[in-house]
Amino acid sequence: RKGTIVPVVAASNFAKTCSACQVLATREHIALLAAIVEHAATNGMVTEARVHLAEGAAKAISTYASQHMTADPASTKPVQEMIAKCANQNCVRLKQFMTEAGKLKNNKSSPQRQRFTDGVAAELECLGALLKYLQVPSKGGPHPLQQIFSQLWPVLEALPTHFLDARGIMQQLCDLYRIVFLSLRQKSQQYLHKMLVNTNEIYCTHGLSQSLDAVRIALEKFGSVAEVKKLFLGLASIQHLV
Repeated sequence: RKGTIVPVVAASNFAKTCSACQVLATREHIALLAAIVEHAATNGMVTEARVHLAEGAAKAISTYASQHMTADPASTKPVQEMIAKCANQNCVRLKQFMTEAGKLKNNKSSPQRQRFTDGVAAELECLGALLKYLQVPSKGGPHPLQQIFSQLWPVLEALPTHFLDARGIMQQLCDLYRIVFLSLRQKSQQYLHKMLVNTNEIYCTHGLSQSLDAVRIALEKFGSVAEVKKLFLGLASIQHLV
């Protein structure tokens, strides 16, 4: 749209700078980057630009984490705080949009519900960019993503209830589930049952390759765990992976 090219190009250059510049990987600089991401979410910046900003912040956080995280759980806390600062507005806005859309569940064709649906899609896209580019080491202590995912989970769990018919949103949700399985690994097991049920329902509704990818990765991580084998065997989507 007219007037969007400048912030998109600027945000893209911002992401490239964050990736290449080690100087930005300090707590002070990352606090400023996170504030920029947060400000963009609340001040109407176009989604494409917000995605680039989230990517840049994630890369700076990843550099900091690789330099400062150790086996000491205390070293994880600053990284958790950085991630939370970048993602808090996504959490707040996702919940708000989902709640408002739920009030219009019997009027799915209304422009107002479509606006809320578009809002959910935008927040998921930005959140997906943040989590996708976060590369944080696993040192045996609490994973830095655990805190933000536990905060997000009530919304991510409920999204299919409100937006199962919205193919794009379900596609983004499956991508997030895949990121969770890859990042948290065994620490995601507490969410496994509901994520697989949701992913299977999405596959049965839309036949999305992203839902198969999420199930495949979960199968690789948890297929040997006795208590979840029966769950896998009950999934219609699993038949396309074996």
